[in-house]
Amino acid sequence: MRAAHLLTKDYATAFQKASFNSADGTPLAGMVARHYDDRPRPGVVLVPGVTQTKNLKFMVEVADLFARNGWHVLTIDTRGQGDSRGLSPALNSLGWKETQDVLGAVRYLREAVHATSVAVLGFSQGGRSLVKAMAEDQGQVIAAGIAIAAPLGPYAPITPPDPGRTPSRFEKFLVEFLGARSLHEYYDRSARTYGVDLPAMQKLSTADTSVVRVKKPLLMLYALDDFLLRLAIRGGRHDGGAYSLAYRDSVRDHPYVRTMLVDQGDHAGMLYLSDPHWFGLLTLNYLKHWQANTVEYVTAAAPPLDVLADGQLDGRTATYRLAVRNHGPSAVGIMDVHLRMPSDGRLNSCWVGSKVLDAARRMAVA
Repeated sequence: MRAAHLLTKDYATAFQKASFNSADGTPLAGMVARHYDDRPRPGVVLVPGVTQTKNLKFMVEVADLFARNGWHVLTIDTRGQGDSRGLSPALNSLGWKETQDVLGAVRYLREAVHATSVAVLGFSQGGRSLVKAMAEDQGQVIAAGIAIAAPLGPYAPITPPDPGRTPSRFEKFLVEFLGARSLHEYYDRSARTYGVDLPAMQKLSTADTSVVRVKKPLLMLYALDDFLLRLAIRGGRHDGGAYSLAYRDSVRDHPYVRTMLVDQGDHAGMLYLSDPHWFGLLTLNYLKHWQANTVEYVTAAAPPLDVLADGQLDGRTATYRLAVRNHGPSAVGIMDVHLRMPSDGRLNSCWVGSKVLDAARRMAVA
Protein backbone atom coordinates (compact mmCIF):
# COMPACT_ATOMS: atom_id res chain seq x y z
CA MET A 1 0.00 0.00 0.00
CA ARG A 2 2.81 2.42 0.81
CA ALA A 3 4.30 2.04 -2.67
CA ALA A 4 0.91 2.20 -4.42
CA HIS A 5 0.05 5.32 -2.44
CA LEU A 6 2.70 7.26 -4.38
CA LEU A 7 1.79 5.97 -7.84
CA THR A 8 0.12 8.25 -10.36
CA LYS A 9 -2.49 7.25 -12.91
CA ASP A 10 -4.10 8.78 -15.99
CA TYR A 11 -7.72 9.88 -15.82
CA ALA A 12 -10.40 8.35 -18.02
CA THR A 13 -11.49 10.38 -21.05
CA ALA A 14 -14.64 11.44 -19.19
CA PHE A 15 -12.46 13.77 -17.09
CA GLN A 16 -11.35 17.16 -18.37
CA LYS A 17 -9.02 19.80 -16.95
CA ALA A 18 -10.72 22.45 -14.85
CA SER A 19 -9.59 25.76 -13.42
CA PHE A 20 -11.45 27.73 -10.77
CA ASN A 21 -10.84 30.02 -7.83
CA SER A 22 -10.60 29.30 -4.16
CA ALA A 23 -13.10 31.20 -2.02
CA ASP A 24 -10.31 33.73 -1.32
CA GLY A 25 -9.54 34.16 -5.02
CA THR A 26 -6.49 31.90 -5.31
CA PRO A 27 -6.51 30.15 -8.72
CA LEU A 28 -6.63 26.35 -8.51
CA ALA A 29 -6.44 23.39 -10.89
CA GLY A 30 -8.63 20.30 -11.00
CA MET A 31 -10.08 17.51 -13.10
CA VAL A 32 -13.83 17.36 -13.61
CA ALA A 33 -16.22 14.71 -14.93
CA ARG A 34 -19.74 15.87 -15.66
CA HIS A 35 -22.79 14.13 -17.06
CA TYR A 36 -24.48 15.88 -20.00
CA ASP A 37 -27.83 14.09 -19.92
CA ASP A 38 -29.68 16.97 -18.18
CA ARG A 39 -30.66 14.69 -15.31
CA PRO A 40 -30.35 16.31 -11.87
CA ARG A 41 -27.28 14.79 -10.24
CA PRO A 42 -25.29 15.29 -7.04
CA GLY A 43 -21.61 16.18 -7.08
CA VAL A 44 -18.59 15.21 -5.03
CA VAL A 45 -15.25 16.98 -4.53
CA LEU A 46 -12.10 14.99 -3.73
CA VAL A 47 -9.44 16.84 -1.75
CA PRO A 48 -5.93 15.39 -1.27
CA GLY A 49 -3.64 15.99 1.67
CA VAL A 50 -0.19 17.53 1.87
CA THR A 51 2.34 15.81 -0.45
CA GLN A 52 -0.67 14.48 -2.39
CA THR A 53 -2.09 15.56 -5.74
CA LYS A 54 -5.17 14.87 -7.82
CA ASN A 55 -3.13 12.59 -10.11
CA LEU A 56 -2.33 9.94 -7.51
CA LYS A 57 -3.68 6.47 -8.21
CA PHE A 58 -6.13 6.43 -5.30
CA MET A 59 -7.52 9.88 -6.20
CA VAL A 60 -8.05 8.90 -9.85
CA GLU A 61 -9.68 5.57 -9.00
CA VAL A 62 -12.03 6.98 -6.36
CA ALA A 63 -13.00 9.81 -8.71
CA ASP A 64 -13.72 7.36 -11.52
CA LEU A 65 -15.75 5.19 -9.14
CA PHE A 66 -18.08 8.07 -8.25
CA ALA A 67 -18.34 9.24 -11.87
CA ARG A 68 -19.34 5.75 -13.06
CA ASN A 69 -22.01 5.63 -10.35
CA GLY A 70 -23.64 8.85 -11.53
CA TRP A 71 -22.02 11.73 -9.62
CA HIS A 72 -20.50 14.86 -11.09
CA VAL A 73 -16.91 14.70 -9.80
CA LEU A 74 -14.18 17.28 -9.21
CA THR A 75 -10.71 16.42 -7.95
CA ILE A 76 -8.46 19.32 -6.99
CA ASP A 77 -4.88 20.29 -6.30
CA THR A 78 -4.90 22.52 -3.24
CA ARG A 79 -2.71 25.64 -3.17
CA GLY A 80 1.02 25.02 -3.43
CA GLN A 81 0.58 21.48 -4.75
CA GLY A 82 0.34 19.74 -8.11
CA ASP A 83 -0.84 21.87 -11.03
CA SER A 84 -2.10 24.59 -8.66
CA ARG A 85 1.53 25.27 -7.73
CA GLY A 86 2.04 26.70 -11.21
CA LEU A 87 -1.02 28.97 -11.08
CA SER A 88 -0.08 31.12 -8.08
CA PRO A 89 2.71 31.59 -5.52
CA ALA A 90 0.36 30.58 -2.69
CA LEU A 91 1.94 28.08 -0.27
CA ASN A 92 0.53 25.21 1.74
CA SER A 93 -0.72 26.45 5.12
CA LEU A 94 -1.18 23.20 7.10
CA GLY A 95 -4.89 23.12 6.25
CA TRP A 96 -5.84 26.68 7.24
CA LYS A 97 -6.19 28.48 3.89
CA GLU A 98 -6.97 25.18 2.17
CA THR A 99 -10.38 25.55 3.85
CA GLN A 100 -11.08 28.23 1.25
CA ASP A 101 -9.93 25.87 -1.51
CA VAL A 102 -12.57 23.35 -0.41
CA LEU A 103 -15.31 25.99 -0.37
CA GLY A 104 -14.26 27.31 -3.79
CA ALA A 105 -14.33 23.81 -5.28
CA VAL A 106 -17.80 23.14 -3.89
CA ARG A 107 -19.15 26.39 -5.29
CA TYR A 108 -17.60 25.64 -8.70
CA LEU A 109 -19.35 22.27 -8.84
CA ARG A 110 -22.66 23.86 -7.85
CA GLU A 111 -22.49 26.89 -10.13
CA ALA A 112 -20.49 25.75 -13.19
CA VAL A 113 -21.50 22.07 -13.32
CA HIS A 114 -24.97 22.53 -11.77
CA ALA A 115 -24.74 19.70 -9.24
CA THR A 116 -27.93 19.47 -7.19
CA SER A 117 -25.88 19.09 -4.02
CA VAL A 118 -22.17 18.74 -3.30
CA ALA A 119 -20.37 16.49 -0.82
CA VAL A 120 -16.65 16.35 -0.10
CA LEU A 121 -14.16 13.54 0.51
CA GLY A 122 -11.03 14.87 2.19
CA PHE A 123 -7.90 12.78 2.68
CA SER A 124 -5.51 13.56 5.55
CA GLN A 125 -4.92 17.34 5.55
CA GLY A 126 -7.73 17.55 3.00
CA GLY A 127 -10.01 16.04 5.66
CA ARG A 128 -8.74 18.56 8.18
CA SER A 129 -9.64 21.39 5.79
CA LEU A 130 -13.01 19.77 5.09
CA VAL A 131 -13.94 19.82 8.79
CA LYS A 132 -12.98 23.50 9.01
CA ALA A 133 -14.90 24.24 5.79
CA MET A 134 -18.06 22.53 7.05
CA ALA A 135 -17.83 24.46 10.31
CA GLU A 136 -17.48 27.72 8.41
CA ASP A 137 -20.16 26.82 5.86
CA GLN A 138 -22.77 26.06 8.55
CA GLY A 139 -24.73 23.75 6.27
CA GLN A 140 -25.24 26.25 3.45
CA VAL A 141 -23.33 24.66 0.55
CA ILE A 142 -21.67 21.40 1.64
CA ALA A 143 -24.33 18.66 1.83
CA ALA A 144 -22.18 15.99 3.52
CA GLY A 145 -18.57 15.09 4.11
CA ILE A 146 -16.23 12.16 4.70
CA ALA A 147 -12.93 13.04 6.38
CA ILE A 148 -10.41 10.23 5.92
CA ALA A 149 -7.55 10.08 8.44
CA ALA A 150 -7.91 13.79 9.20
CA PRO A 151 -5.37 15.08 11.79
CA LEU A 152 -7.57 17.52 13.66
CA GLY A 153 -5.47 18.66 16.57
CA PRO A 154 -2.25 20.67 16.65
CA TYR A 155 0.87 19.36 14.98
CA ALA A 156 4.10 19.31 16.95
CA PRO A 157 5.62 22.83 16.94
CA ILE A 158 7.65 23.39 13.78
CA THR A 159 11.05 24.64 14.91
CA PRO A 160 14.35 25.37 13.12
CA PRO A 161 16.24 22.19 12.28
CA ASP A 162 18.57 20.84 14.97
CA PRO A 163 22.02 20.11 13.46
CA GLY A 164 22.45 17.24 15.91
CA ARG A 165 19.23 15.48 14.94
CA THR A 166 18.71 13.28 11.90
CA PRO A 167 15.34 13.99 10.22
CA SER A 168 13.00 11.04 9.82
CA ARG A 169 12.29 9.58 6.38
CA PHE A 170 8.83 11.15 6.49
CA GLU A 171 10.28 14.59 7.24
CA LYS A 172 12.75 14.23 4.37
CA PHE A 173 9.90 13.27 2.06
CA LEU A 174 7.88 16.32 3.12
CA VAL A 175 10.81 18.69 2.61
CA GLU A 176 11.58 17.25 -0.82
CA PHE A 177 7.94 17.51 -1.91
CA LEU A 178 7.65 21.11 -0.73
CA GLY A 179 10.94 22.06 -2.38
CA ALA A 180 12.35 23.66 0.74
CA ARG A 181 15.51 23.42 2.83
CA SER A 182 13.50 22.54 5.93
CA LEU A 183 9.91 22.38 7.15
CA HIS A 184 10.54 25.43 9.33
CA GLU A 185 11.88 27.46 6.41
CA TYR A 186 8.87 26.59 4.23
CA TYR A 187 6.09 27.10 6.78
CA ASP A 188 7.65 30.20 8.32
CA ARG A 189 7.67 31.71 4.83
CA SER A 190 4.11 30.51 4.25
CA ALA A 191 2.85 32.07 7.50
CA ARG A 192 4.45 35.43 6.68
CA THR A 193 2.84 35.50 3.23
CA TYR A 194 -0.55 35.17 4.97
CA GLY A 195 0.23 37.91 7.48
CA VAL A 196 0.79 35.82 10.61
CA ASP A 197 3.71 34.16 12.36
CA LEU A 198 4.27 30.40 12.32
CA PRO A 199 2.85 29.60 15.80
CA ALA A 200 -0.30 31.56 14.89
CA MET A 201 -0.68 29.68 11.60
CA GLN A 202 -0.31 26.35 13.36
CA LYS A 203 -3.06 27.38 15.78
CA LEU A 204 -5.33 28.60 12.96
CA SER A 205 -4.88 25.32 11.07
CA THR A 206 -6.28 23.08 13.81
CA ALA A 207 -9.77 21.63 13.44
CA ASP A 208 -10.34 19.84 16.74
CA THR A 209 -12.68 22.57 17.97
CA SER A 210 -14.26 23.10 14.53
CA VAL A 211 -15.90 19.67 14.45
CA VAL A 212 -18.49 20.65 17.07
CA ARG A 213 -19.78 23.43 14.75
CA VAL A 214 -20.54 21.13 11.80
CA LYS A 215 -24.18 21.37 10.67
CA LYS A 216 -24.38 18.62 8.03
CA PRO A 217 -23.62 14.86 8.06
CA LEU A 218 -19.91 14.19 8.51
CA LEU A 219 -18.24 10.78 8.72
CA MET A 220 -14.81 10.70 10.39
CA LEU A 221 -12.89 7.63 9.21
CA TYR A 222 -9.69 6.41 10.89
CA ALA A 223 -7.57 3.26 11.03
CA LEU A 224 -5.91 2.02 14.20
CA ASP A 225 -2.64 1.42 12.33
CA ASP A 226 -2.48 4.98 10.92
CA PHE A 227 1.26 5.73 10.94
CA LEU A 228 0.78 9.50 11.36
CA LEU A 229 -1.43 9.23 14.43
CA ARG A 230 0.81 6.57 15.92
CA LEU A 231 3.79 8.88 15.48
CA ALA A 232 1.86 11.57 17.33
CA ILE A 233 1.02 9.23 20.19
CA ARG A 234 4.63 8.06 20.48
CA GLY A 235 5.58 11.72 20.78
CA GLY A 236 3.12 12.20 23.62
CA ARG A 237 0.51 13.98 21.49
CA HIS A 238 -2.98 12.60 21.06
CA ASP A 239 -3.50 14.95 18.11
CA GLY A 240 -7.06 15.90 19.06
CA GLY A 241 -8.45 13.20 16.79
CA ALA A 242 -10.28 9.94 17.24
CA TYR A 243 -7.83 8.72 19.90
CA SER A 244 -8.34 11.62 22.31
CA LEU A 245 -10.85 11.83 25.15
CA ALA A 246 -11.50 15.45 24.24
CA TYR A 247 -12.60 14.43 20.76
CA ARG A 248 -14.76 11.62 22.15
CA ASP A 249 -16.51 14.00 24.52
CA SER A 250 -17.02 16.67 21.85
CA VAL A 251 -18.79 14.35 19.38
CA ARG A 252 -20.47 11.91 21.78
CA ASP A 253 -23.91 13.48 21.36
CA HIS A 254 -23.27 15.36 18.12
CA PRO A 255 -26.33 15.09 15.81
CA TYR A 256 -24.29 15.10 12.59
CA VAL A 257 -20.83 13.67 13.28
CA ARG A 258 -20.14 9.94 13.29
CA THR A 259 -16.73 8.28 13.75
CA MET A 260 -15.68 4.95 12.26
CA LEU A 261 -12.49 3.35 13.55
CA VAL A 262 -11.26 0.31 11.61
CA ASP A 263 -8.44 -2.02 12.59
CA GLN A 264 -6.29 -1.72 9.43
CA GLY A 265 -5.81 0.58 6.48
CA ASP A 266 -3.08 3.00 7.55
CA HIS A 267 -3.30 6.63 6.43
CA ALA A 268 -5.31 8.60 3.85
CA GLY A 269 -5.45 6.95 0.41
CA MET A 270 -4.00 3.75 1.80
CA LEU A 271 -7.41 3.13 3.38
CA TYR A 272 -8.80 2.87 -0.14
CA LEU A 273 -5.86 0.87 -1.48
CA SER A 274 -6.06 -1.65 1.36
CA ASP A 275 -9.59 -2.64 0.30
CA PRO A 276 -11.19 -0.80 -2.65
CA HIS A 277 -14.34 -2.94 -2.42
CA TRP A 278 -15.05 -2.05 1.20
CA PHE A 279 -14.02 1.60 0.78
CA GLY A 280 -16.26 1.94 -2.26
CA LEU A 281 -19.26 0.40 -0.50
CA LEU A 282 -18.79 2.68 2.49
CA THR A 283 -18.32 6.00 0.71
CA LEU A 284 -20.81 5.43 -2.11
CA ASN A 285 -23.61 4.29 0.19
CA TYR A 286 -22.98 7.06 2.71
CA LEU A 287 -23.19 9.81 0.10
CA LYS A 288 -26.02 8.19 -1.84
CA HIS A 289 -28.04 8.13 1.38
CA TRP A 290 -27.47 11.83 2.05
CA GLN A 291 -27.54 13.10 -1.55
CA ALA A 292 -29.58 10.82 -3.81
CA ASN A 293 -31.47 8.34 -1.68
CA THR A 294 -34.39 8.03 -4.11
CA VAL A 295 -32.54 8.65 -7.40
CA GLU A 296 -32.28 5.32 -9.21
CA TYR A 297 -29.69 6.42 -11.78
CA VAL A 298 -27.22 7.35 -9.01
CA THR A 299 -25.91 3.99 -7.82
CA ALA A 300 -23.52 2.49 -5.28
CA ALA A 301 -21.74 -0.28 -7.19
CA ALA A 302 -18.35 -0.85 -5.58
CA PRO A 303 -15.32 -2.48 -7.25
CA PRO A 304 -15.57 -6.29 -7.23
CA LEU A 305 -13.98 -8.20 -4.37
CA ASP A 306 -10.56 -9.53 -5.16
CA VAL A 307 -7.90 -12.02 -4.18
CA LEU A 308 -4.44 -10.81 -3.20
CA ALA A 309 -1.48 -13.16 -3.22
CA ASP A 310 2.02 -12.68 -1.91
CA GLY A 311 4.58 -15.46 -2.00
CA GLN A 312 7.74 -17.10 -3.26
CA LEU A 313 8.45 -19.68 -5.95
CA ASP A 314 11.92 -21.24 -5.74
CA GLY A 315 11.79 -24.16 -8.17
CA ARG A 316 10.91 -26.93 -5.73
CA THR A 317 8.55 -25.22 -3.33
CA ALA A 318 5.90 -22.52 -3.46
CA THR A 319 4.63 -20.64 -0.40
CA TYR A 320 1.78 -18.15 -0.76
CA ARG A 321 -0.37 -16.15 1.59
CA LEU A 322 -3.77 -15.36 0.11
CA ALA A 323 -6.01 -12.57 1.33
CA VAL A 324 -9.44 -13.47 -0.01
CA ARG A 325 -11.91 -10.64 0.33
CA ASN A 326 -15.44 -11.90 0.67
CA HIS A 327 -17.69 -9.48 2.46
CA GLY A 328 -20.59 -11.87 2.82
CA PRO A 329 -21.51 -13.81 5.96
CA SER A 330 -18.77 -16.39 5.36
CA ALA A 331 -15.68 -14.26 4.86
CA VAL A 332 -12.71 -16.44 3.95
CA GLY A 333 -9.96 -14.21 5.30
CA ILE A 334 -6.29 -15.20 5.26
CA MET A 335 -5.11 -18.58 3.93
CA ASP A 336 -1.54 -19.93 3.84
CA VAL A 337 -0.70 -22.34 1.01
CA HIS A 338 2.51 -24.38 0.82
CA LEU A 339 3.37 -26.70 -2.08
CA ARG A 340 6.43 -28.97 -2.41
CA MET A 341 7.51 -30.86 -5.54
CA PRO A 342 9.05 -34.36 -5.52
CA SER A 343 12.83 -34.54 -5.76
CA ASP A 344 12.78 -35.30 -9.50
CA GLY A 345 10.35 -32.55 -10.36
CA ARG A 346 10.61 -28.80 -10.89
CA LEU A 347 7.98 -26.17 -10.20
CA ASN A 348 7.77 -23.55 -12.93
CA SER A 349 4.37 -22.04 -12.18
CA CYS A 350 1.66 -22.30 -9.56
CA TRP A 351 -2.13 -21.97 -9.72
CA VAL A 352 -4.26 -21.66 -6.61
CA GLY A 353 -8.05 -21.61 -6.58
CA SER A 354 -10.66 -21.32 -3.86
CA LYS A 355 -14.42 -21.65 -3.83
CA VAL A 356 -16.81 -19.41 -1.92
CA LEU A 357 -19.24 -22.07 -0.76
CA ASP A 358 -22.24 -19.93 0.12
CA ALA A 359 -22.29 -18.24 -3.29
CA ALA A 360 -20.89 -21.06 -5.44
CA ARG A 361 -18.44 -18.61 -6.92
CA ARG A 362 -14.92 -19.52 -7.97
CA MET A 363 -11.95 -17.23 -7.53
CA ALA A 364 -8.43 -17.95 -8.68
CA VAL A 365 -5.02 -16.40 -8.78
CA ALA A 366 -2.30 -17.53 -11.18
